[in-house]
Amino acid sequence: MSKCTYLTSLDIAVLKEVFNEVCAHNEIAADSPAASYLAKALIAAFENGVQDKAGLLAIVENNDRWAA
Repeated sequence: MSKCTYLTSLDIAVLKEVFNEVCAHNEIAADSPAASYLAKALIAAFENGVQDKAGLLAIVENNDRWAA
C-alpha cells in the first residue's frame, strides 16, 4: 500500500512563493498557460522530493516555457 502524503500550509507557502517569484521575474500572468505549466512543474518537483525554495527555483529557473 502506498503512503499518502499531504501538503502542509508551509509546503503551500513555499510553492506559492516560488510560483509568484518566477511569474514576477518573467512577467507571467497568473492565469496564463505558462503559469499553469509552471505550477504543474513545481508540484511535480515537490512530489519528487525537491521541497525547499532554492531547489525549486533551481529546477524552474532555466525553463524556456516561461523565460522572459
